[in-house]
Amino acid sequence: MTRGSVKVLKNNKLVINYKAILLLIILVFSSTQLFSQEGIKVEDVFSERTTKIKRNEFKNNLINNNIELTLSQELNDSSEAKWQNSFWAMELMGYKSENTFTAIKSALNKFDNTTITFQRALLEVVFTLYKNEFYHEISKVLESTHNEKIFAMAANHLIRFKNSKYNTEEFTSLLKNKFPKWNDNSILLSLYNHFNGSTEVKFKLDEIFSLKFIPNSTIIFCLQRKNRNYEGAIVIRNINEKFIRDNSGKIIIIPSLARSVTNLPYYITNGNSPQGFYSVQNIGRTSNVFIGPTPILELGMPFELSVNKFFHDQRPNTEWNFETYDELIPKEFRGNKNYYESFYAGMAGRTEIIAHGTTINPMYYKSETYYPNTPSLGCITQSELWDENTGKLNFSNQAKLIEILRTVDISNAYLLLIEIDSLNANIKLSDIQDFILKAEK
Repeated sequence: MTRGSVKVLKNNKLVINYKAILLLIILVFSSTQLFSQEGIKVEDVFSERTTKIKRNEFKNNLINNNIELTLSQELNDSSEAKWQNSFWAMELMGYKSENTFTAIKSALNKFDNTTITFQRALLEVVFTLYKNEFYHEISKVLESTHNEKIFAMAANHLIRFKNSKYNTEEFTSLLKNKFPKWNDNSILLSLYNHFNGSTEVKFKLDEIFSLKFIPNSTIIFCLQRKNRNYEGAIVIRNINEKFIRDNSGKIIIIPSLARSVTNLPYYITNGNSPQGFYSVQNIGRTSNVFIGPTPILELGMPFELSVNKFFHDQRPNTEWNFETYDELIPKEFRGNKNYYESFYAGMAGRTEIIAHGTTINPMYYKSETYYPNTPSLGCITQSELWDENTGKLNFSNQAKLIEILRTVDISNAYLLLIEIDSLNANIKLSDIQDFILKAEK
């Protein structure tokens, strides 16, 4: 889980930027990092917080002390931060109760008297856990707000109601009237494209695996369904323009999830991982206890990284623009807006999207189609299973990913995240193998 997780600097030091709840939890739970630089011995990896005892303590503490107790108290200027932490805990566990419903309704009635930061957190938990609730309250927010992100979050909640007075035309009209320069704002422009269908899947797998994409570079293809409730997959094309295989010659595929726990769209903070290109920076580590001790893959988006750092070169410092980003995309594919989501997300201020493992209890999501994967707050996650008695790592798709990447050249590597179609099913090797073989010929 990566809300404000880590920012990796040039000297490889990590700046922790947790919310208050994370600061509290990190005092209680710790992870031991036992990986060598040369390899990963899964059987030696340990995280005490993954034991059954610690997970139960954590869950009970969040429900009783962080959620129920906090939301029973009055909402005011001094308690806003605690309420926001409670919202985050609710999202993490998918937790709702009569008390939380009453508290959220009360907070929505005080919406205009709260800070923008609190408003965002409130709308986020409503979108995440109350899909069919608070229509009238959020309608008032939509009509009254002049904040672009608040407007976009409210619109995304209301569009889900079947009998809503709001439809695409209504949203578009309201957007243009309220924000005359809407097409100069990355969030509003993305919202417009989202609601007007210009980000539908419009390409073939032949195109995705084409060697025209950044020749002489390692590319990590992170393939997802349009419906992020299903498990995606990672395959890796080496610098020699061949896909990574195991000793038997079989293409290696690593299950992967690019779904945020909120399931908000890519242009909203803590939303799903954007499609498009990410620059691979390094294999690193984090002290974030929700990610755990398994090494992470450090990634960066346009605007988050300087142009020369993103492109792994020594070009003079220049400003980001579409022409620069287009260097990654063959001319015949540049009309497809799906490739530009990471560009818009970076312009909107999204950061710290990495590929990582997880110590979060997958049982929070046992009724979800993506189980036993655990969603993040925008990152690309690979499932890990831990022994509930010993806290030792039993299985790790993240470790598998890192081990493979240690064998290839990632000094000029990129990750391309793309939704391949709209099927409601996990992505398997059989879905993509023939297209890979064709691309390699």
